[in-house]
Amino acid sequence: MKSIFPTLLFLILILSGHLKAPAQQVTNMDWPKVITTAHGTRISIYQPQPEDFSRNRIIGRAAVSLRAAGKEDLVFGAAHGVDFVAASFVQEIAALQATHDIA
Repeated sequence: MKSIFPTLLFLILILSGHLKAPAQQVTNMDWPKVITTAHGTRISIYQPQPEDFSRNRIIGRAAVSLRAAGKEDLVFGAAHGVDFVAASFVQEIAALQATHDIA
């Protein structure tokens, strides 16, 4: 199950607007974000929670749930990661630079 967390974090970043071009506005900040796979599995990603933001390093976590196609039971888990932020005060943007230590 560990191998799915980098994908989930990537999806969190896309859905939360962190990977969009700076000129675009994020208009939907509703949580949880729900992704339905081609096979009907539903992945819910709950709002990420920062734990520490020091200098350019941010540590955080997000709860996730999976519901397999045709099943009623949910499987819950958490993604925990360390990211590095690159900021441009001139352009007034910030973006995640790299993702490390996802568990």
